[in-house]
Parts: sequence; structure tokens; C-alpha cells
Amino acid sequence: MKYFGKWLACVLAVLVGWKAFPSHVAVDGIWYLLAAGTVLWIANAFLRPVVRFVSFPLTLLTLGLFSLVINALMVLFAAYLLPGFAVSGFWAAAAVSVIASACNVLLASKDK
Repeated sequence: MKYFGKWLACVLAVLVGWKAFPSHVAVDGIWYLLAAGTVLWIANAFLRPVVRFVSFPLTLLTLGLFSLVINALMVLFAAYLLPGFAVSGFWAAAAVSVIASACNVLLASKDK
């Protein structure tokens, strides 16, 4: 259930970002929405820990604000891999990553 919750949070983040910022986040249907959530979940599970470890000094220097950049880069990476999922720029990706963090917090609080 733990993995399903994190995957669901990623899918919900893409969905809310798509509906909240339709001119900045584009998804070509439900299947690309599910695929974008899956790619984002995989990137957060495997790629993000490596990037966070390498960028730890910069994250420490910026008092944790660089983790927003890392999260936005994960969203941009997912958009790069999927042709049916597009994000217009860094700030739109940062907004989706903030939404993803909020979804993770909400689903984690329901899990306990």
C-alpha cells in the first residue's frame, strides 16, 4: 500500500497541475496522465536519491531550497521522457513538484 500511495500522489500531482495550470502543463489523455505519474514515481524512487546525495552541499548551503530545484528537475525529466506530457518551463515544474509534495503529505497522514 505504501508504494501505491506514492504512485497515486504522483498521478494526483500531475492531474492537479494539469487542471490548475492548463496553459503550462499539458497531458494528452488519461493514459499519458497515468504514464506521467508512473515515470515521476520511478524518477523519485530511483533517480532523486542519487541527485540529492550528489547535491547535498548545495542543498545545505541554500538551507534546503535546492530540493525544490531537484523536485522540479524530476518533473521536467518525466516530461522529457513522455511525448504526451509537457511542462512549459521550470516554474511550472516547480509548481507541480510543490503539488506533489502536498499530495504526499496528505496521503501519508491518511496512511497512519
